[in-house]
Amino acid sequence: MTSRLLLALLVLPVSGCQLLSYQEPTAGPMATVEFTSNEIAAQPVVCVPGKGFKSTALSVSANTSDSQFANDMNEALKKSPKVSVQVDASRGSVQVGYVVQQKQSTGLRKRCKVAARFSVSAGHAYTAHLTESDGHCGLEISEAGAPLEDAVIAPWKCQ
Repeated sequence: MTSRLLLALLVLPVSGCQLLSYQEPTAGPMATVEFTSNEIAAQPVVCVPGKGFKSTALSVSANTSDSQFANDMNEALKKSPKVSVQVDASRGSVQVGYVVQQKQSTGLRKRCKVAARFSVSAGHAYTAHLTESDGHCGLEISEAGAPLEDAVIAPWKCQ
């Protein structure tokens, strides 16, 4: 009885975390989205219709150092300079974004949320690159290094 209870207690937190984070599709038409940034630590999110924005398992790190210590630290903190996910391409478009929360030297917190919607095709790869200019967050969407013409900044509303 004790072992069953222990097993149930171990399974509960894992399954609960899975409900909160983005779950990649396992079948059907898929496209790849790679999240990157200009040395800005941020949490990538993917819009899951009917469920809202879901955070990816890894966040984008600000440190792109080649040191083993930095790499080990990023791995332990579930961070990476690039985060790739598969998205459902059957709807023809996807909405992705970033959540940024940084403590500044003044003690204030910098927060921003930015999202973009764009068309996707099965088998294609896209990049969602987080930028910052004059304290404002931006999002550049590209395919094979070329800006995606139909990508638009979208309201922070997942539909």
